[in-house]
Amino acid sequence: MTLRYTRVYTQGHFILNAAIYRKKNMKLYQTLASAIWLLSILVHSLVYGEEKLLNDIEPGKPKAQWVSCDKIVWRLPATAEQLRGYRYAVHSGDKACLEHGQLPDGEKVKLLACEEGKVELATGGLRAYIPQMLRGHVAVSASDDQGRLLYAAATQNGGVIDELYTYAGPDLGVSWQGETPTLKLWAPTARSVKLHLFATPTAVTGETHDLTRQEQGVWSITGNAAWKNMFYLYEVEVFMLTIGKVERNLVTDPYAQSLSVNSKRSQIVSMQNLAFKPFGWDSLSKPPLDAIADIVIYELHVRDFSIHDLSVPPAYRGTYLAFTCNDSDGMKHLKRLAESGLTHIHLLPVFDIATIEEDRQKQVMPEIPPDASGDSPLQQEAVGKVRDLDGYNWGYDPYHYGTPEGSYAVQPDGSARILEFRRMVQALSDKGLRVIMDVVYNHTHACGAAPTSLLCKIVPGYYYRFDDSGNVSQSSCCPDTASERAMMEKLMCDSLLMWAKFYKIDGFRFDLMGHHSKSNMQKIGRMLASLTPENDGVDGSKIYLYGEGWRFGSLNDYLPDEACHQKNAYGCGIGTFNDRLRDCARGGNFMHATRSDQGFINGLYYDYNRDPANSETPGDLELQKKMLLNYSDNIRIGLTGNLRDYPLIDSNGDLVKGGDIVYRGGKGAGYTASPGECINYVSAHDNYTLWDQICAKAPFHVAGRTPPTATAAERARMQNLGMALVALGQGIPFFDAGIEMLRSKSGDGDSYNSGDWFNRLDFTCNSNNWGVGLPPAWKNEAEWEFWKPRLRDPALKPSREIIVASVRYFEMLLRIRKSSRLFRLRTPQEVMARVRFLDSDRGPEQTPGLIVMAISDKVAFLPNLDAKFRWLVCLFNATREPLEFSHKALCGIELELHPEMKAASDPLFQESWFRKNSGTVCVPPRTTVVYCEAE
Repeated sequence: MTLRYTRVYTQGHFILNAAIYRKKNMKLYQTLASAIWLLSILVHSLVYGEEKLLNDIEPGKPKAQWVSCDKIVWRLPATAEQLRGYRYAVHSGDKACLEHGQLPDGEKVKLLACEEGKVELATGGLRAYIPQMLRGHVAVSASDDQGRLLYAAATQNGGVIDELYTYAGPDLGVSWQGETPTLKLWAPTARSVKLHLFATPTAVTGETHDLTRQEQGVWSITGNAAWKNMFYLYEVEVFMLTIGKVERNLVTDPYAQSLSVNSKRSQIVSMQNLAFKPFGWDSLSKPPLDAIADIVIYELHVRDFSIHDLSVPPAYRGTYLAFTCNDSDGMKHLKRLAESGLTHIHLLPVFDIATIEEDRQKQVMPEIPPDASGDSPLQQEAVGKVRDLDGYNWGYDPYHYGTPEGSYAVQPDGSARILEFRRMVQALSDKGLRVIMDVVYNHTHACGAAPTSLLCKIVPGYYYRFDDSGNVSQSSCCPDTASERAMMEKLMCDSLLMWAKFYKIDGFRFDLMGHHSKSNMQKIGRMLASLTPENDGVDGSKIYLYGEGWRFGSLNDYLPDEACHQKNAYGCGIGTFNDRLRDCARGGNFMHATRSDQGFINGLYYDYNRDPANSETPGDLELQKKMLLNYSDNIRIGLTGNLRDYPLIDSNGDLVKGGDIVYRGGKGAGYTASPGECINYVSAHDNYTLWDQICAKAPFHVAGRTPPTATAAERARMQNLGMALVALGQGIPFFDAGIEMLRSKSGDGDSYNSGDWFNRLDFTCNSNNWGVGLPPAWKNEAEWEFWKPRLRDPALKPSREIIVASVRYFEMLLRIRKSSRLFRLRTPQEVMARVRFLDSDRGPEQTPGLIVMAISDKVAFLPNLDAKFRWLVCLFNATREPLEFSHKALCGIELELHPEMKAASDPLFQESWFRKNSGTVCVPPRTTVVYCEAE
């Protein structure tokens, strides 16, 4: 029997009235739902596939997308013909819309369009009710022509929320009118919001105030001067998608600028408070930066920098304030690097992190056995026991984007961390160093009802990206945020603007940037570039943006043309990491499986390691030679700033462009529009350090080689070659902290949670941390048998003399780069006109293991850029033998070894020579030499 129903709408959900439809109800119906089609609704029972339907509408797994007020998109496993025959309805309620095998009655909707596997449903008739519906659970259903329920799904509501509730105001969080604070929270689907106000961070009781709902889903309350520096929480009454019911969530403020210890409560603060500013803060003048091309980056973890530095007061070790200790070993080291040419310190995440205990008295330190051998498992076992209780983590676990992390503060409880962070920025600036923040907007530590979930407890489901099965995507490692959503993008923009203006941050490195859209990044770039010293206290034109442009992830899966990865970032002026130069210089890639595969700097073809663990290296030497020559092509393009359109004669003898050169089996080695879009590097905090890469790849007990194992000194020269390729190329050089000290993590390929022991930095250069135990089992146990013989071999451990020599070499490279504007060309036109690879002219006849780059300041119709040098010629000889290179372009030129190399202590530099008549240069083994012609 078919029943007809009228409906009234109240309290945000549909109430069904079991009354027979009569004419007298028409007026009521037309008043309440004139735009909704009154059709017969069947009592839906789960005749078919009950278990499947229960799963289909499982709370927290929305499979349909409500993309706008007028349309729902839903993917279903049916043909277009079947989909056209179904009846569709939208349902709403206070609980998950499936109880006792039945769906509550729903509004019928029109079928807009369908194709195999997908329908589009018209929901314009529901427009008047959508605001109330969004405060409960929303689902869609599909039934056959007999009224039997076939499919049901909860909806993802981000699109319709964006349409109705996007808020453009600059005042979310705490804003001030004089001494009066106003607090605003964006929570459009909330039913109520209360403020819990506390006098102290630990007060048990406090005041409670109701916030008022305003336009665009913003809740607001204005306090009084007494609220200044008080602590607060929001109580948000909202339907929780993950658990399928209304909850009252007690949460901190996602726009918080100050927090109590361990992020338990937000604090009402003004960033203009003089108490939070070190002396001279407002007049702080940043070190000069003429152009983005002048940037040289040093990636550093705040805790790593000083936790082992005995020249830092114990209370300051591992904190922001360690950077204020001018006479510490670490700060003297940074000062020397800055004087040599380093310009920027890139800090691993320093926003509020979810996973580190901020009370330093409660952090648990591992007890490392003092007599454990270099290949012992005991060290990692000790670290493993406390790895979630100590004070260490890289920090890619975002919690609050606008507050400094408390574990790096001497006083983590409240606003003191603001002052300490600013003192760090000021101290680095005084040493000639600008500051870059590593930011992680692609994911949060948790979502849903988890303890460290924040955004999801305020606007459930909105901030996250879902897959077709209704699960929150986690291609980033954790819940992927959806920065294509207007208010997630706004959270990014607002917090970045805060860091730039109030902390004077000079650049931002975006973790897994390919999870954000190109439009996200361009909008951020325009916003920051608009800042001026007069209006904002900072020069936004000098703020540099870059990130990991890897082509993968949830955004790339469904908006491949929008994801801001290497290819799509072309022409945006945003830097991406150049994995081409990285992989071809050192061999293999980031995977542990390629740890022993050699590259340009460590022996491919010319010093084969014969390692059975090789996964990508052919045993045939002729094939290795071909591989090495292709690697050289990739490196040459990297040295141009990885320009897509740079013309080059490749190792096959063909004239090609950078984008035509093959990288890992496919064309596309070159992908940038300008050198500033290229971050050249050979190692970073991720994966193995360069030293550990070399220890895995360089010859080890190779029969017929003399000596059978490459010595520590040989390995150091390989490391120097890698640093030289980065330092002397166009684009932006990027170095991880300690690369100059041959930094090791004892074979740890993923040290994010490996504690201070495996991440140690030693600015005294007494040790590079090699051979301090087998790397942690939780990430490396499968490689233990590979590492054991290497970690116990004393020939692989560098002496202090070797480490110090490497540091001096690095400083020399920085000075050489700084010495000439020719190393820092700003436009693709400059690079293509001035940079030439003399050896590539020989195509397949070029010498394997040698790259020769010439940079000219004498180009017709172009101005001179360098008052000191006419020509610079850089020769990179990776082989074990001295090599002679001749070229007609060098004949008759008065070339001399660069002054910095003349003055250097490396004896091999003095074995290099140049003959003017023949244009011949002799390059010592495993050496980079730079020759120059003076003006």
